[in-house]
This record gives sequence, C-alpha cells and structure tokens, in this order.
Amino acid sequence: MPFQSRAQRLPLVLLATAALAVGPTGTRLAAQTQTQTRQVSVESLIYDLKNPDALRRQAAAHELGDPDALPRLQELTHDSDEDVARAAERATRRIAVVMSGQER
Repeated sequence: MPFQSRAQRLPLVLLATAALAVGPTGTRLAAQTQTQTRQVSVESLIYDLKNPDALRRQAAAHELGDPDALPRLQELTHDSDEDVARAAERATRRIAVVMSGQER
C-alpha cells in the first residue's frame, strides 16, 4: 500500500525514537543521570533538623557538613531518638575534623 495513515506509522516512529534514546548518546545520558547526586541546600537541611519526624532529622544530620549547622547539631546530640543523636554526633565530629584541617 503506497499510502500509510498516521496511526499505522506511529508505532514505527515510537520504535525509532526509542532506538535513538538507547543509542550511544542515550546510554551516556542515562549513566550521567544515575551518577548525579541530589543536592539540597544547607538551609533546607538545617530546617529539617527541627522536623518532628525522627528519620527526617537523622537524614538531615547525616547530610550536613556545614559549620553553620553546628549549633543546631549540638542541640540534636541530646535528641530523644538515639539514631538522631548519633547522626548529629557524627556530623559534629566530621565538621570539627574539617575545621581543624585534619583528615581521617
């Protein structure tokens, strides 16, 4: 048949598009996306230290490495949740090591 309708060509167009996306540039783009880390602002993490959810406080304490967060992290070392307190202690130590110029 010399004339194909759009509906008949659509599957071929979708297949060609998928093949191009998986090709060398598509693979590189997928790998690049997977290796990117989620970047969150320090202010947002400090704000999360006050969250009522213990897991959120723990995650924020774990991610923080900014000296501006030290006062709040030190308060959090006395948190009622042991995991949160431990994460805050580790973050405080990491910041102290970086500030003193030592490496571990």
